[in-house]
Amino acid sequence: MSMRGLSKIGMILSAVVMMAVVSCDRNHEQTDAQPIAYFKASPLTGSTTTIFHFDADSTTGQGTRESPVLVRWDWESDGVWDWMYTTGGKLTHRFFKPGTYRILMEASTLSGRCDSISTIIEVIRGYSPPRVAFTMTPDSANILNEFAFDASLTKDDEDSLDQLMFRWDFEGDMKWDTDFSANPVARHTYSADQNYIVRLEARDPRQMTSIGSDTLKVTRYNDKIVATATYSCWPCTLEDTVRFDATGSFYDGNPEAPLLFSWDISDDNVWESVLSENRIFQRRIGIEGKTAFRLRVTDEEGLYMDFVDTVELFQMNMAPVARLVIGNRIGNTGSTYYLHLRGSTDRDNSYMDLKTRWDIDNDGEWEDAYNDLFEVRLTFSSPGKYPITARVSDPNGKFSEDTDTIWVVPGQHETGLLEDKRTGGLPDYYGTVKIGNRWWMQSNLMFAPTGKKDTWSSDYYNNDQSMGSRYGALYPQTATISSQPVACPRGWHVPSLQEWEQLMADLSGDATIERLLEGGQSEMHVILAGQKDFNYISPNLNDKFSGLGSLTRIWTSTITSNNQAYVWYIDPVRGQNKSVVVSKTYWLPIRCIKDE
Repeated sequence: MSMRGLSKIGMILSAVVMMAVVSCDRNHEQTDAQPIAYFKASPLTGSTTTIFHFDADSTTGQGTRESPVLVRWDWESDGVWDWMYTTGGKLTHRFFKPGTYRILMEASTLSGRCDSISTIIEVIRGYSPPRVAFTMTPDSANILNEFAFDASLTKDDEDSLDQLMFRWDFEGDMKWDTDFSANPVARHTYSADQNYIVRLEARDPRQMTSIGSDTLKVTRYNDKIVATATYSCWPCTLEDTVRFDATGSFYDGNPEAPLLFSWDISDDNVWESVLSENRIFQRRIGIEGKTAFRLRVTDEEGLYMDFVDTVELFQMNMAPVARLVIGNRIGNTGSTYYLHLRGSTDRDNSYMDLKTRWDIDNDGEWEDAYNDLFEVRLTFSSPGKYPITARVSDPNGKFSEDTDTIWVVPGQHETGLLEDKRTGGLPDYYGTVKIGNRWWMQSNLMFAPTGKKDTWSSDYYNNDQSMGSRYGALYPQTATISSQPVACPRGWHVPSLQEWEQLMADLSGDATIERLLEGGQSEMHVILAGQKDFNYISPNLNDKFSGLGSLTRIWTSTITSNNQAYVWYIDPVRGQNKSVVVSKTYWLPIRCIKDE
């Protein structure tokens, strides 16, 4: 340390404690300032129970973010560093043996400039109470079990385990159940099932004590009892008497063991049947909706196991559920619109027994020509929006209705309907339009792959599946690769950049943003479906959705020379209708084009 540095802290050092300064010699390139080592110790004398505090903030504070000053510590000045380099200036230490300790601190920069300083700490013998710790084996069991409590983990800084004494409060009632004993192990059984606070007091030869506690769970559970129950009605109605059956319950390893059965309907701790030998219990619940029930199976020693389930009750006759599907919601006066109710359901009646009615223009009058048809095809002679209401009725006259709208726009293109049967259930439908000599889908693809061999998946905006019917799905770029199964139905594919450019050429004057959007004369009916930016560093945590209602980027199958992807970009706010290059981390909509 230089004389100039010593002069700055000399008065402080002499006032606090006599410090010994040790210089450092490092053969490193010197690129930063020489640190000045200094720390405060408090207190300077104490016992083996004292927590000593050391403060080197004035040393570490000499550094900067780019050139920090680090410190390390040697508690005994024995040449072995006990605390390696850190930028933290404050720490504590306890000395467990009495003696005189020279505390050495070294300050260093990253380039090797260093300085050292030390101080003397006097430590006398101190005495501390034991530090209580114990185990419970097991920590949860039934009332027939004997619990073992072991205090062997208890430590004392001055005394060994065999010099300590122990006593126990097993019930946590603040009454000691044992006298002090040198044996760290005790055993106990319980007569009641509840949670107990177990307390241990440890005492050393100087009569210093400490107390520790833990919670023990004592139950009446017998895990050898397998409790299970079924109920017979399905669907269960409000008028039904529900028959509960516990025949499948048994005692593992002792099938002949006598068992008793208790039933709590509503799981409200009010038992409708208690300790019965009969495995069958019947009750009329009469409450619509889901009702929980609890079965308790008890052995001859009073131990038990529970089974909980729910039974759902419905009205005697439920109305059917109407589901109206419009295959192509938007088209022109030359389009044929396909509608069906084939997804409608009824809990109580066969699909074949249901009746249908149709109100084509939603004027409150049913169209007799379409009575009892589950599928209809319509045409409209003039543009406009046409609400459609469909009713499904059961043989008892109960019914439900569903309403959707067909939008007829001015347009002259040939249109059609694409049926995608890959879902395995009811097909997905897409309106199609012929532009130039090519057929295009008029809505975004919504197919979601489910097969185990699929190498890509789909998502929905904001991870909300209900968005799919309106905006379609969002897909990774891998769904467009033609060398593997792609997203489009058989006979259709993801269009290339050249096919998008040809589309715009074929549309000619209709290739404006206004006419490309939904309801426009191009009849492409582009919808602003937004996008997802997938974060590969933190998957599923930092996905960012944006652009819904303001822009869309639609995948092409064309890749750039530097392995990025072309998309077709439409942004009404910025007036953009063109191809752009984007990262493959995006998930975007897909429009399919029919193979030539």
